[in-house]
Amino acid sequence: MGFFDKEVQGSFDRLFDYNRDGVLDVNEQGFQLQYIVDSIEEDDRRRNEDSDFSSSFDYDDDDIDEDDFDMDDIDRDFDGDFDSDF
Repeated sequence: MGFFDKEVQGSFDRLFDYNRDGVLDVNEQGFQLQYIVDSIEEDDRRRNEDSDFSSSFDYDDDDIDEDDFDMDDIDRDFDGDFDSDF
């Protein structure tokens, strides 16, 4: 056992214990750390892509046209008797 070796603790450590000796040596710890760093960078990249995508759908009040909500042509029958249509 080397100076920087650490005991395997849990399933995440077991993923990187390539020689299955129950100890993570320096190389295996390096692979584990690189996996963690790559995962964090990928998550950050995805969050940035999502925020860029959602920001293109931000609307101001000026973007909404009042004519889009004109409901005068809708036939409304509110006589209070809802069963009359059946």
